[in-house]
Amino acid sequence: MPYWSGFPGESSYSEYYNLYSIGDYAFANCKVLTEIELPESVDKLGKYTFGGCSRLRTIHLPITIKGFPTGLFKYCKNLEKINISASLYGEEVFMGSGIKSFTISNGVKNIPPRTFKGCEQLTKITIPDSLSKIDEEAFDGCCSLKSIYLPSSLKIIGAKAFKNCKSLDNVILPDDLHVIQSELFYGCENLKEIYIPKTITEIHSSAIWGCTSLGSSLYMHGGTRLVADVVMKEKEEGKE
Repeated sequence: MPYWSGFPGESSYSEYYNLYSIGDYAFANCKVLTEIELPESVDKLGKYTFGGCSRLRTIHLPITIKGFPTGLFKYCKNLEKINISASLYGEEVFMGSGIKSFTISNGVKNIPPRTFKGCEQLTKITIPDSLSKIDEEAFDGCCSLKSIYLPSSLKIIGAKAFKNCKSLDNVILPDDLHVIQSELFYGCENLKEIYIPKTITEIHSSAIWGCTSLGSSLYMHGGTRLVADVVMKEKEEGKE
């Protein structure tokens, strides 16, 4: 029999029968839920299933779950780790959560919008070589993330993807990237070096505004060092 107890000292939930799926918002905003273990029979979770479970610290997910839908762990502020790797097919999966590290499954091609936005404790993200797109605001506000590997397969990075990643110190953009979107590195105050490949044809507004540690270490066109005045202008003048 499954049991759920929301009483003080008994805030847990377990399943031990043939449960196959859990629907949208099933446990959303269960503020006293601290741990959950799902049986191996579960292979599908709905949108925002655990969204807003602010005290959830421990969760055991079966390997039968292959992907995470929209808002699955949104605002789970005490959830620091997930025991399985998975694909991400919904937006805002970990937004505002306490996740510290995560491995994205091999074969995944896209990180959806705002997946890790506001994950202030995120220090490590493992990205597969299959990735071709990082959507807008994917890592916005990940202020503890110091480095990130961008595979050669990556072709598109959305606007504000790394905005306010205040601990990020260097970035090597892949050779198949063509556009640096607006506010991509906005507010990355510890960013010291950016390598920009010769494939880049457009750099949009405020791309590196507020990167106060960057100085002139902007490497463009296959390693040629160049201070791009058009990009640096807003940094120098300031912006409201």
